[in-house]
Amino acid sequence: MPKAPLPLVLVLAGLLGTAPSGRAADAPPADRRGEAPPAYTMTAPIQRMVLIRLRNETDVLEGLTRAIDKEGIRNAVIVGGFGSVSRYHFHVVSAQELPTTNEFVKVDEPMDVLDVSGYVIDGRLHPHITLADDKVATGGHLEPDTHVLTFLNVAVAVLPDDASLARFDDWEWR
Repeated sequence: MPKAPLPLVLVLAGLLGTAPSGRAADAPPADRRGEAPPAYTMTAPIQRMVLIRLRNETDVLEGLTRAIDKEGIRNAVIVGGFGSVSRYHFHVVSAQELPTTNEFVKVDEPMDVLDVSGYVIDGRLHPHITLADDKVATGGHLEPDTHVLTFLNVAVAVLPDDASLARFDDWEWR
């Protein structure tokens, strides 16, 4: 007799080496201080995958924020995205010292979106975008006033609410 297929979350959890329940095993309390290890890791199961489609003329940051709020997502990994934009706005670090300074890039030209990545950390978006045309690829931390041209599709892997990612973008934890 053939075996019934495992639910997708069990298969994904198996690939990640974790069971689909419980808290991230080594997630630190948000208030913990001290020196950061050279490589900090945590393990958390993927609860569900949310696929987001933003339509023409939507502000990307606003659209992603609305979708995250609508879906009640507290912690997640933005695993990819593609589409196009009619204008873009992002920032990149511009100094090697900490705290760093940021350089803002704002251009009113169309570009293909090669990728969207980042995290949702305690309900707060930390998205990055990679763009290209026939001459150059560019990108950085997504800012308001990046507008969809054709469409923008983004896939988000939702983690448990208690799988805190707070340390992953804490530049002061060194």
